Amino acid sequence: MKKFYVILLLFFPFFLFGQGELDTEIKVFKRNESSLHVGLTTKGWGFGYRYGKRKDGFKKFLWDFDFTEVKHPREIKLNYGLFRSIYGKKNSFFTVNASIGQPKRIF
Repeated sequence: MKKFYVILLLFFPFFLFGQGELDTEIKVFKRNESSLHVGLTTKGWGFGYRYGKRKDGFKKFLWDFDFTEVKHPREIKLNYGLFRSIYGKKNSFFTVNASIGQPKRIF
């Protein structure tokens, strides 16, 4: 009985065949991309926009814009009935980030 299992294990992989390539056509992704993102963190909030224009199948040109608010770690919200105040807040700090880039994909 052991010989049967050994023979089965040795010759069984030779009878298996893969499905192979069904579609041999080369597919190139040529759409532009556009995305909007919103974020909420422990230090504040932010939003941004990204646009990418495809040059060819491997290269695209990206424009990115971000706007965020950064809170100071010592700020504390206080509630006095109907009145709200923020203890420790002296200034408001906002950041604006803009970037341009060209990633290249290698396959």
